[in-house]
Amino acid sequence: MPQYQRPSSDAVPPARQELPGGRQKLPAAPALAPALLALLLAAPGAAAQALGGPPGPPTGEAVLTRDVAVKGAADGGGPAVQDLRRGQTVVVYGTPRGGGWTQIGRDGREIGYVPGDALASPLRPREVAERAAAVAAGPPWLRGERLAGTHVAAAEMKARSGSGKAAKAVTLKPGEPLVLDGFDGARPRWRAPGRDGAVAVGGAALPVVAVLPHGGAAQPGGRFYLAKLGAYPTPLEAADAWAALAGDPGAPHRDSPHAGRQVFVYPLAEGGRLSYSLAFGPFDRAGADGACAAMAARLRDCWLVEVEAR
Repeated sequence: MPQYQRPSSDAVPPARQELPGGRQKLPAAPALAPALLALLLAAPGAAAQALGGPPGPPTGEAVLTRDVAVKGAADGGGPAVQDLRRGQTVVVYGTPRGGGWTQIGRDGREIGYVPGDALASPLRPREVAERAAAVAAGPPWLRGERLAGTHVAAAEMKARSGSGKAAKAVTLKPGEPLVLDGFDGARPRWRAPGRDGAVAVGGAALPVVAVLPHGGAAQPGGRFYLAKLGAYPTPLEAADAWAALAGDPGAPHRDSPHAGRQVFVYPLAEGGRLSYSLAFGPFDRAGADGACAAMAARLRDCWLVEVEAR
């Protein structure tokens, strides 16, 4: 920044000019140096950086990088007014001077403040938010036209089959079909149809999102990706949400990232409740990132789902 010298006490002041009527014209104020003027006219985030402060948060649309509690006060004080999840899209209104909390909005209105470091550009590659499975047609998954299970065991599970004195412990292997049989508190209760109805409580299971034909492009161990748009209480509500998206006049189907893609609706057991996820694809990893970025530009939430072929 340019250095300025303070005038000494004996400096001669600029002469005043006499105007008609005895009035005096004061000397003009000194012009601001170009560098200082440019700093004052810069965007608040750029000015903060130039003055040694933290970088400003993203502007326009942004994506949450972690779960946050939205606060009503600009300093982050007071009770939470709303909870938002990692991966949700928000509109950024700005950060008050000297603060670390950024004002955000959703659905066309301001809702409060979140930490500025919890926001990222929607163009940044996303982390995988969920994992799912695609299974091959044929045994043990297909029984005629029926799918043997809604989930697949992702790791070994300790289970019990039978009841009373006839009950015995069994170990379910990774890849075995499972059916959700309810919840014990927040933990899912899984039934293994191929093991005489053996039941396991808790354990890691992946939702089945698709059945792949034998000889298909995705071989066992291969992966593809989906762009998830949300979770709904019933499959019908998920299907209605897809129909509304396809008919959105603000995002014509032929120009949208979901144009020509397949819709996926699948069950998700999480936090002691069952919901139905809505996603579209399939993509490779870069394609799914691009689809989510395009949905964020339309102010829609989007999460990355990694699907493993089994």
